[in-house]
Amino acid sequence: MKANFLSRALLLFVWLLLLASPCFGMIGVGPMSKEEAGKLGIVMKSRPNGDAGTLVWVEFKKTDFLEKFTYAELEMVDAAGKHRLSAKLLVNPVVYQQPADVISVSFSAEPEELAHCSIMLVAYGSSRGDVGEVLQVKDHLDLAAVKAEQEKAKKDWDEAVKRAKEKEEAGPDPAHVPGAGGPPASGR
Repeated sequence: MKANFLSRALLLFVWLLLLASPCFGMIGVGPMSKEEAGKLGIVMKSRPNGDAGTLVWVEFKKTDFLEKFTYAELEMVDAAGKHRLSAKLLVNPVVYQQPADVISVSFSAEPEELAHCSIMLVAYGSSRGDVGEVLQVKDHLDLAAVKAEQEKAKKDWDEAVKRAKEKEEAGPDPAHVPGAGGPPASGR
């Protein structure tokens, strides 16, 4: 009787230990190359985003393991690979009139920081199980081209601001001021 009680108590203890195991809360995480992503229709894009640096976004459709897409997460590490920050990304259309079946997640950062950024796409209960596929920005975008595009956009902006200031300092155009040699004012 005492042995039966001890064996049941031990069995209950082992069962509770298994239920409390962290493996039940873990997912399989791995890197995804640009080629693998392309086969699944996952695309990473970028464009200058003013003072916010560069806008980076991932677009995909809910197919294959992403049929069970659950969330996306941004991770940033320092030059030594030490974790600096992570944040869940909102699903939000990035381009005007984006097709309804296309999912996109985005973030903005300075071009110099992009080499340290990655986006993890997580799908619970997918055909591959509970998985997180990590897309390193440096593997999916040409960072030199991104930086050059950002610098060109900044230069274009600075030139436009300079022209606007010069125009403002020059004063109003006489052709557009009534009674200043321009066309006569209408009416009165």
